Parts: sequence; structure tokens; C-alpha cells
Amino acid sequence: MLHSSCSPTTPAHTTGPCSVADQLLGLQNLHLLTVERLNPGTDAEHSRGLLRLTVETERPEVVACRDCGTLAADHGRREHRLADAPCFATPVQLIWRKRRWRCREQRCPTDVWSEEHPALPARAKLTARAVEWAVQTLRWNDSTVSALARQLGWGHLPLAGEDRHTLMDAIRTRAHQDLNDEPPAPRGWPEWTRSGSMSTSGSRQPATATGRSPPSST
Repeated sequence: MLHSSCSPTTPAHTTGPCSVADQLLGLQNLHLLTVERLNPGTDAEHSRGLLRLTVETERPEVVACRDCGTLAADHGRREHRLADAPCFATPVQLIWRKRRWRCREQRCPTDVWSEEHPALPARAKLTARAVEWAVQTLRWNDSTVSALARQLGWGHLPLAGEDRHTLMDAIRTRAHQDLNDEPPAPRGWPEWTRSGSMSTSGSRQPATATGRSPPSST
């Protein structure tokens, strides 16, 4: 489904990003272009249904080469597909139409590069928001990585496959960041509320004084 600007204050003949849709998307400096819904049962690959959202950044007026500063030339687009956090109890796939740029200076070592966005890491299969959602769900809801994979729309895949390990690695990386950056648990809260005492399987383990779970005995 394509849309133009749907704000009541915008003239009907004007086309462009829809402010209402962009607020619902909730990703800074990204505009929602199209929405496609795959209903459950109509696609064998997505048995839970799927919301497929196509997004792009606003075109900058000027882009310079990051190495030599020469004015860059437009070099087309490349689609980057990532799983996002579920929305309306439905898995979400983001398709980011990444802009690509080329340096005009032939002597410059930089040839072609793609734009970057902190919420959509390069070569990642998960948005930063999806990783944060997975970590918080494991922390508070006693869920499992397998259950999270299904909610992300990966339930049709073998759970020992690449995507399950991708999700597990992302969760571990985010959990380690919490261990290094998270302040002490609020007064009166049990220590297992710290991310350090959370296992990637979603089970709670007693925490040590450092917030890390003790090694399991064999």
C-alpha cells in the first residue's frame, strides 16, 4: 500500500512523508514509504503473518566523501532487510532503501559507500529496537530465545539454523553492554532484575555481588 502525506493540515495535492505514519514507525530520520500485510495462512514462509514496511531517509542536500571531502555522486539504492520488534502481535520486517554514494575523485581510495543509521546496523539481520525488545522480554517475561524467534517471524526456520544464532549473539552482545553500563538495581528490587543475572534462555539465576551469575556446577 502506497501513501502520500496524510496529515489533515497538509494540502491534498502534496505528496511526501506522512507525519502520522512516521510517528507510528518511531525511528528518527526514517520515513515510512509502503506497508504490506501478509495474512496468516496465505504465505507458507510467514505462518504468523507479516507486516512488511519499506523505509528510507530524507535525501540530504549535499553529501561529501568522508575521506577527501569531494562532492559525492548518487550511486543508486540497495535494499537492507531486517527483522524489527513485533507490532500489533505481528512480526515486522523493515526494508530499508539505503542510499549509496560514489566519490567523484578518481585518486581517492574511497569508491562507493552506503548511508548509515544507528537503529539499522550495517549487515545486521535485526534492528537495534528488535534486539532491545528481545533482551527486555527475556529479562521480564521468562521467555526463551526460541519463543522470541517465533515472535520475530522466524518460527518457520530450523531453530539450530543461522537466524537463531544471529538472535542469540545479538542478545549476548546487548546483555554484556548492560553488565558494563547498567547502574545498580533500585533499592528493594531483587538482584535477579539486573541483566547480569539473566540467562539467554530466559531463566533467572542468583547473582553475585558483581551482578554476574555464578558458573554452574558440574
